[in-house]
Amino acid sequence: YGVTHFYCDQLLPEEHPRMILGVSPKGIHMGSFDNHVGVNAYTTLYPYSAIVAWGTAPGVFSFYLATRPNQTKYSFSLQHAD
Repeated sequence: YGVTHFYCDQLLPEEHPRMILGVSPKGIHMGSFDNHVGVNAYTTLYPYSAIVAWGTAPGVFSFYLATRPNQTKYSFSLQHAD
């Protein structure tokens, strides 16, 4: 199985424009849109075991990473929400 790609801007925990977000059987992948070709597409992988919650709203994708003592929220504005 492959990765479903989303082009987005990261809103939380820090603002990063021009990101690429991927969802695969392994977890959530993140990388810079500028390096979106080949093996350099994703620089970070959060396995599902590290994600405590996730959800969507119109034009937004968010998930909470299990970090102690607090949870870190990652939120992205999707470029093509439809």
